[in-house]
Amino acid sequence: MTDNPPHLVAGIDEAGLGPMLGPLVIGCSLFRCAQPHDDLAACFEPLVSRKPEDYRKGMVVCDSKQLYSTARGLGPLEESLLPFVAVARGGSAPQTFDEYWKDAAFISREFLSPYPWYGGDDFELPLKANRDKVAIRAGQLAEHMESHAIELACLKALPVLEGEFNRLIDSHGNKADAHASAIANVLLRVWELAPDVTVYCDRLGGRAYYSDMLRRFLKPDSIEIVRETNEQFVYRLERLSDTGKRRMEIHFMTKGDTRSFPICLASMIAKYTRELCMKRFNRYFTSLDPTLKPTAGYVSDARRFLRDSEGLRHFHGMADNLLIRKR
Repeated sequence: MTDNPPHLVAGIDEAGLGPMLGPLVIGCSLFRCAQPHDDLAACFEPLVSRKPEDYRKGMVVCDSKQLYSTARGLGPLEESLLPFVAVARGGSAPQTFDEYWKDAAFISREFLSPYPWYGGDDFELPLKANRDKVAIRAGQLAEHMESHAIELACLKALPVLEGEFNRLIDSHGNKADAHASAIANVLLRVWELAPDVTVYCDRLGGRAYYSDMLRRFLKPDSIEIVRETNEQFVYRLERLSDTGKRRMEIHFMTKGDTRSFPICLASMIAKYTRELCMKRFNRYFTSLDPTLKPTAGYVSDARRFLRDSEGLRHFHGMADNLLIRKR
């Protein structure tokens, strides 16, 4: 890095907003760059592609929905995401779920204790990818980023577990504000890590403007509306802290999860974290009843799962407000 102040660029995206079961997960990536970059993805080429169809050739950073599918499984997502997780950890990729959670989740394992379906024995990672391939790619990525004076300062996810999600619904009265509150939680964490930062975030569904939301949840000393168009909504926030003035420029982008490299990486860690949670979820329930078909948590299949598991859940005294999301 040079002696000039670094340029800090973050991306935020979520996975699991629609399901009835499992957590909502907010992902976050934060890059520290020696020079400003209009297109951060270009700095990673040709080592990292933006095209999901290139996953067989090497690492890909794109919208997680384009990289992961039930047919492909988690392999392509792991082979592209875990090298970045390794770089963020400053070494190797996590070898187990517990290692991953310790370094890649904003909340500790203690937050899982009220939810027995997220407990149980640890399991090895990666689930599908080749461990040696992940290690080789992590080494290549670390070398490439060092040569371009780019650091991955943070790559983490905030799982909003079912009970907390329901509490947010009760507190705010609707899903849109509960979602905004979770996004704001991560924005505040980014602001603590980076006192002068530019953040890119995919537009929040059903919300046309964001200044009131930002005032409500982030409580800045000042907020400037830079631009509000169909493509992008941009705001500059400032606040004073014990360490001086903090600034944040936030871009809410239409189709940001296909246009912004930091958003795409945030999307990927959010999706992977949710899938690991659902693996634990299904492993727990099938250990109680091996005939129970696993679920991905989306509404129609979640209703099937809840019907099939009704007797089991009643027998074990499972609280619906900790298991089933209200909206």
